[in-house]
Amino acid sequence: MVADITVFDEETVIDKADFDDPKQYAEGIEHVLVNGQFALRDRELTGNQVGQALKRSGDMPSRPMSLNEEQQVKVVGKIDQTEERKDPFVHIKVEQGKHDSKPKGTFRLIDKKNGLYIKSRDIGLLQTYEGWASFTGTAKLKNSETVPVLIKMDEVNPFTGKQTIDIQVGDHHYEGELKGMLDIQ
Repeated sequence: MVADITVFDEETVIDKADFDDPKQYAEGIEHVLVNGQFALRDRELTGNQVGQALKRSGDMPSRPMSLNEEQQVKVVGKIDQTEERKDPFVHIKVEQGKHDSKPKGTFRLIDKKNGLYIKSRDIGLLQTYEGWASFTGTAKLKNSETVPVLIKMDEVNPFTGKQTIDIQVGDHHYEGELKGMLDIQ
């Protein structure tokens, strides 16, 4: 795990950069720790450059969290993979109430070609925003191994213009156009 900490004086902190001179340091910043090491100490650069780039996939642009609203996602359909294999079937019904700390629901995936049959009720935080949704969780495989799950859905993917779904279940990855129903609220 990595963490950064910035210590500043809220009364004096101000950003001096502008479009004409964008490489100006902010005033009022006392210390900056990056990965536990000082990058700025007593308002002086230390020379430590230990930061790491945090990357996200292109289909996960920054979106505001919608924690104070009722949310739900319903999916029934097949993930269009290729002509050569049977498309996996997915069924999702997850909902999270306005004051719920955890969503309720079920995620099912049936991949006959690879012999993967998953039904999980262990759903993590549900995030929704204007036709986009994601959630995490865990699922048990046939061998009783518990694996992480990450699911992203888009009613209109900005890159393809189609309804898409991306599912990662442990080492298994399914991504493609969703042939079926997707309802995000």
